[in-house]
Amino acid sequence: SSYEPMGFSTYHAFQFTLNKRFAKHYTLLANYTWARSIDNGSVDAFGGAQDHRNWTPEKGLSDFDLRHRFVTSFLAE
Repeated sequence: SSYEPMGFSTYHAFQFTLNKRFAKHYTLLANYTWARSIDNGSVDAFGGAQDHRNWTPEKGLSDFDLRHRFVTSFLAE
């Protein structure tokens, strides 16, 4: 038996970080990420492909695709 890889994935992201230190030992950290994840195997594509010799039509957003993420934290010493 032979093994041929059929899956692929692509991930692109832009990340912006802001780190602000205030007087009196306070710090604010903010992070924003814009991302896009594309693959051909997230949504059970391996069970219902249109053409098992050509996986290109199965390409689409990943199940775990999360476009926008904004996280903040605040620290007081």
